[in-house]
Amino acid sequence: PDVIKMVADEQLVTPSFLMNYFNSDVARRFSTGVAFGTTRLRLTLPIFRSMPVPLPPLAEQHRIVAEVDRRLSIAREVEAEVEANLRRAQALRQSVLDRAFTPVE
Repeated sequence: PDVIKMVADEQLVTPSFLMNYFNSDVARRFSTGVAFGTTRLRLTLPIFRSMPVPLPPLAEQHRIVAEVDRRLSIAREVEAEVEANLRRAQALRQSVLDRAFTPVE
């Protein structure tokens, strides 16, 4: 009940396009609106099959996937830079505290 296997006809849709779509806010809003369950939300196969999926031409799908990948790559680079700067700031803070509270001889 927790897994849906899907095989994409790659003459109609690229798997990366589908993955990006299913992870999009649009698809999540749809699935959240129709999911059911009290302790854990579930989607049945008929509900999943009824999810509307916009399918632009393959060339456009490839362009969309490339743009999503490009933007995610930029986001990962920025995230790595932020993490590195946070580590530097922590080290600088520790250095300042060490100097402030180390007795001068």
